Amino acid sequence: MPLGRIDEETTANIGKIEGGGATNIVCDYARLEAEARSIAREKLDRQIAAMRDAVSSAAQEYNARGEFKSEIVYPAYSHDDGDPVVELAKAAIASIGCKPRTFRSGGGSDANIFNGLGVPTVNLAIGYEHIHTTNEQIRAADLAKTAELVVALIEQAASRRR
Repeated sequence: MPLGRIDEETTANIGKIEGGGATNIVCDYARLEAEARSIAREKLDRQIAAMRDAVSSAAQEYNARGEFKSEIVYPAYSHDDGDPVVELAKAAIASIGCKPRTFRSGGGSDANIFNGLGVPTVNLAIGYEHIHTTNEQIRAADLAKTAELVVALIEQAASRRR
């Protein structure tokens, strides 16, 4: 099963492995919880198919039964630099004295959900360090700057509606 950083747009991980019950018996089942994410839907579909094939192949090899369920939790999305939602965010960032920089991310966030529902949304990097680790942190100054950014985003959005 291809795992880790598959390409610059696609990632896959196994987050949980569990099975059986008591420690003194042969396990009667194993359950994997995994995820796959990609900015490109077609790449996500290929990754899910590869994961499904790996489960099927392993089950067949060991004369077992394999079940595979998948659901899209974080729909893929992509915005270009000139898109209105990106321009609004860049203007707000510049208005608080920061330099906007755009880049693609393979992470899953509320932005994926909103975009999947048709609400154009960008995900903002706000200064987290060592994200998703036991050392995750954000500087107090970055947290305060984020509050400024929220106000600037609202002001930019309001000024564009006039």
